[in-house]
Amino acid sequence: MSTATGSFVNKQNSTTSAYKYKWSSTETAPQLTLETANNDMWVDANGTYHLYKTTFSLSVPDGYAITGYSFNYTGFEGSSTSTTRATVTITPEKGGAAVTCSASDAAATVSVTGLEENTTRFSVSSTAAKANAVPTNFVVSIKKTASAIERLHTTTTANGRFAANTVWYTVAVGQGQGTSTFPLVYTADNQPFSLARSFTNAVPEALWCLVGDNTAGYRLHNRAAAANKILVSPREMSGTTGGTAYPVVLPLDGLNTTTYESLWKLESSKDIAGAAAFYLCQNGTNYGVNNRDNKMAFWTGGKDRGSTVVFTPVAVDFEVGTAYGEFKTPLIRRRKLLYGTLRSLLRRH
Repeated sequence: MSTATGSFVNKQNSTTSAYKYKWSSTETAPQLTLETANNDMWVDANGTYHLYKTTFSLSVPDGYAITGYSFNYTGFEGSSTSTTRATVTITPEKGGAAVTCSASDAAATVSVTGLEENTTRFSVSSTAAKANAVPTNFVVSIKKTASAIERLHTTTTANGRFAANTVWYTVAVGQGQGTSTFPLVYTADNQPFSLARSFTNAVPEALWCLVGDNTAGYRLHNRAAAANKILVSPREMSGTTGGTAYPVVLPLDGLNTTTYESLWKLESSKDIAGAAAFYLCQNGTNYGVNNRDNKMAFWTGGKDRGSTVVFTPVAVDFEVGTAYGEFKTPLIRRRKLLYGTLRSLLRRH
């Protein structure tokens, strides 16, 4: 991590201020970022950067994971150009112990291993009022992983039934700037979905499965509505920016495809951290569903937390049969059979 491998930006987009809030790598596959909430990094003309007292996050996009990082650092006190030393502690969120570099130490080393995170954090702290850490040899290890979309399980339907071993998900929609998510619960065909409660049990009406893929598009089926019905979206984005364009459940057979779109696409979302979160978009458009006045509709003006949908696996259907598993004889029965066989053999001799 350096000015040679990426660039720093100011939160107010000032090109003259030396105070920055984010560094982004030049490499974009993947792109690594170091970020904080405010302009708590100071970068001098030589590319030396100071990390002031706060929490910093290291992030990579979906489909990659940070496995570790390390850097050396020295603590300073005062303004950005001050050479006065200070005792500074770096505390990783996970994967490594807190490290303190005293004012008399030449440097200290932070080493974090054993991670598999899209985002990981560390904090800079000190008793000195204007303390900061100056890192060197900052190296981050990254590996390729399955994306959140690739980790979703899909199923098939045939003869009005779901396939054996279907994985069922609860599906919950975010809410504007709030922290709650609201489950998608089927009540009846051709009815808008109320997003008024933040929790529900894993009843059939709250369970959904995916059929298809993200290239051709997914069908979403509800367990209580049965395999021949799907979640569809109106092609007309009625209301203000789609505010009354309500997705509903309808039978797949005989669906009016001029009025309704039957398929969905998923886009990764970072608006709800630590979850399999996506934007659920109408196939063939960039329009994502959104929590509009406690109902699931659309917002054609963009996507945010209220457009974010979280898939949580909660149940799997297992079908009993030789095609799906193995029947075993109880251990005590096997012992009796073996004993009887040995007795027969001994009698013959």
